[in-house]
Amino acid sequence: MAPTRERPGIVRVRISDREVWHVVDPSLTPAEAEEAVRAHRAANAPTNRSLVRRVLAWTPGVVALLVLGGAVWGTVIVMDELDLAELPGRIAVAVVLGGIGFVAAATAGIVLHEAPWRCDRVEPETVTSPRVVPIPGSVLGWAGGADAAAAADVWRVVAAVDVLSELEAAHWRLGDVLYWRLDDPDDDPDDLDYGADGHAHDHGHGQGEDADAGPGDRHGSHPAAVALEAARLRASEELRALGDEVGFPAATGVRPGADGS
Repeated sequence: MAPTRERPGIVRVRISDREVWHVVDPSLTPAEAEEAVRAHRAANAPTNRSLVRRVLAWTPGVVALLVLGGAVWGTVIVMDELDLAELPGRIAVAVVLGGIGFVAAATAGIVLHEAPWRCDRVEPETVTSPRVVPIPGSVLGWAGGADAAAAADVWRVVAAVDVLSELEAAHWRLGDVLYWRLDDPDDDPDDLDYGADGHAHDHGHGQGEDADAGPGDRHGSHPAAVALEAARLRASEELRALGDEVGFPAATGVRPGADGS
């Protein structure tokens, strides 16, 4: 479960109208940590809407719903006053009045949606801090569990998870690049060979032990892919060892995820 209250080193920062849990660098003194958190909150304050803007954001839908409800009620009253005996006549009147009410509700919603207060500025981007770091969702439950972990241990785990997450993302990006490179219609995949410099060289003969291997089979043997995979395995082992040390149970199954909110 997520933390339920702040404690030294574990704080909440409101970002983009969400409460996000952060861990503070344990090497900071209490005064430095307080200043770092204050600066981080101030830097991200523009990403949060004021109460007035949050209320106005609901205005178009609420007004449209009220107008539509009034149109339905008005239709019932008009139908009762006309007291039409024939069913086709009642249906025709209901359709006309209902159409007028729907158009009125849609028009009100559109006008309010395009109101100046909804387009007054470009939404600011979130600001990161090297001293106040979001806690990933994969760590949040452990950080705020019944046996709450020390902030210093949370900081170490978050740093290890971030490294592994970056390597995971780089793995997929590199795979996309190599697939694109080897699938280039202007190059014959069988004519590409990787030299000591890590670059592909076209020999134009399609010979060698990889001559029959397709792009999907060969991109994993690229020096960059091999090095990245080795780094990923080292980071995974380091996280597993750290998890055993501090009691982080999910160390073997961590995947990149959203920040804790």
